[in-house]
Amino acid sequence: MKFTSFIVLIFFVLSCKPAATKQDNAATTTIDSTAAKNVPIVATSGIPCSMTGKLVEKFEQNNALFERLKNEAKEMEWLKVSTKDGKCFTIDSIGEMNHYNVVFEDWDKDGMKDRINHYKWDSEVCLFDKSTNNFTRCINGRFNGDQWDLDKSKNLKYQFLENKMGGIFELYQLTGNNKKIISQVDFAADYDNNGATKIQIRKNIVIANDDVKFDTLKIDSQLSTDIMPNDEDGYGDKFIAKTKKSLEAYWKKNLAEFMK
Repeated sequence: MKFTSFIVLIFFVLSCKPAATKQDNAATTTIDSTAAKNVPIVATSGIPCSMTGKLVEKFEQNNALFERLKNEAKEMEWLKVSTKDGKCFTIDSIGEMNHYNVVFEDWDKDGMKDRINHYKWDSEVCLFDKSTNNFTRCINGRFNGDQWDLDKSKNLKYQFLENKMGGIFELYQLTGNNKKIISQVDFAADYDNNGATKIQIRKNIVIANDDVKFDTLKIDSQLSTDIMPNDEDGYGDKFIAKTKKSLEAYWKKNLAEFMK
């Protein structure tokens, strides 16, 4: 009888232990709000602010210090963000991989560095958010290299997107985090014509998943001559410089046609 009571007692103690452990864990994650500013915060990346690494770059903005750190042995690279009130968090997935790297630069020219994720053929732009000291305002659309202003009052910009077939000059409009494509001038090798460059001017562009629909405009002979790439430079700097100038004038003259 005593042995049976002893077994029951042990079972009772063991059955109570998980509840006590859960309660203890809850207590350790509760932070007094009056002392929170002195407690480093571990980001959802899982990299603690205490982890050390080689300093790759650092910059300050919005009352915060941004340190890009690298641990070569663990093949890890992350951004440590420390605010002046004593808080800290980390941002990961910024290391270099095959056809991928991250840079921090003032993309939208507002005085704050943004995050640019570079891939093989294009880039993703994530603008800096002052309310979180993070780069969470990612624009829905592709980018590549330099962006040029066509009309600042209308938030109209254009760029050159290189691809395997040639490239595309693209006129677009930014509204918040959305990018609306206004026009494209596509340069591609026409293999039905001995690989000669085919130029196509597009408007009314609608992109849905992988499907792209658009209307094409007739290109006059003078514009075609002005923007045609040559064999020596291809789609290099000389081509971009002369084509950029010609298309800027063309789009400004015919902007109403594309903005309908």
